[in-house]
Amino acid sequence: MTYCQKSRNILQSLDFVTLYNKIIGMPLLNKLEETPMGDPEMVITITLADGREDVVTLTKINEREYAVDVNGRCEFSTLASAVESIREKLVML
Repeated sequence: MTYCQKSRNILQSLDFVTLYNKIIGMPLLNKLEETPMGDPEMVITITLADGREDVVTLTKINEREYAVDVNGRCEFSTLASAVESIREKLVML
């Protein structure tokens, strides 16, 4: 069975796949050129099978929208509801 680590908790592969699908399934609202000011509300590090890491950072823009950075590069904005869905899944794990 495949495992992945979240903080100090070990996730079974089914839990990880569910969370990963929520992360990669975030809807694209707008293409962004730079990350808004402020501290990120969530930072998710995904370690790939070959040892490389992808870091996804979510920073609140307003009540409806979050900026999504991947590996330090601002990519796009997404719905606050998508971020909340990820947060809820993390709390359940």
